[in-house]
Amino acid sequence: MQNADFAATAVHYAVENEVRKAIRKIDGTMPENLPTPGKSIAQLEKEQMQRLKQKAIDGQLMLDE
Repeated sequence: MQNADFAATAVHYAVENEVRKAIRKIDGTMPENLPTPGKSIAQLEKEQMQRLKQKAIDGQLMLDE
């Protein structure tokens, strides 16, 4: 199993290196330089669920929500 783990890790680093080269080549923004969002996905999901629950309580929930 260790050989498979090593191979997977090697592939991971090789792919990462190629992707980073491609980003540099097109003058893109490197991942570590991207802006940090104000809220996490979990926070946004929680807020949306609260909105939907409140709409259901108020009788305003639409079927496509």
